[in-house]
Amino acid sequence: MLLALATLLAAGSVAVGWRTRGFALFGASLFISVLLFGTGITLFRTWDHPKLQPVAVLRSGSDSGMIGYYIAETAASVYIARLDVESAESRPLVEALPHIVVVPRSSVAAIAVGALMEHRAGLRNASQLLHELCTDKVAEPVARESGSVKGASESHATSPNPCPPS
Repeated sequence: MLLALATLLAAGSVAVGWRTRGFALFGASLFISVLLFGTGITLFRTWDHPKLQPVAVLRSGSDSGMIGYYIAETAASVYIARLDVESAESRPLVEALPHIVVVPRSSVAAIAVGALMEHRAGLRNASQLLHELCTDKVAEPVARESGSVKGASESHATSPNPCPPS
C-alpha cells in the first residue's frame, strides 16, 4: 500500500514538473509529496501497531483499583479507556470492546501512568502499576466529623489502604 502511495505521489510530482515552467511549482509539489508520504507511513504504522499509555487508578474507599489506558485528565476528572481484560489478552484491541470511564478527581487516591507501548504489553504494565500502587500503601486523608477523632491531628488521620490484602 505504501508502494502504491509512493508511486502515485511521484507520478503527480512528475506530471506537475512536465506541465509547469520553472522549479517553483515542481519544488512545491515535491515538498507536498514528501509530507504526504511521511503522513501515510505514520498512519499505516499507527493503524497496525497502536501505542497506548497504561494507567492504574486507586479510588477512595474500599476499592481494588482499576486499570486501562490513559486518555486525559482535567481538574475535575480522569478519563480512562477500560477493557475486558480476559478478552483483550486474546483479541485485537478493536474487538476487546473498550469503553470510556470518567473518574471524578475527588475520588482518586492515587494514579500511575506508564509509557507508550503496544496494547497487550500495556495491560500487563497497567497491572504492575496497580500492584505497585497497592504495595506503596497509599493512604488518603479522612474528612473528620466534629469531635470524631480526638487527639489526632488532621494531617495524620488517614483511611486504610484501598487495595485488598494480597
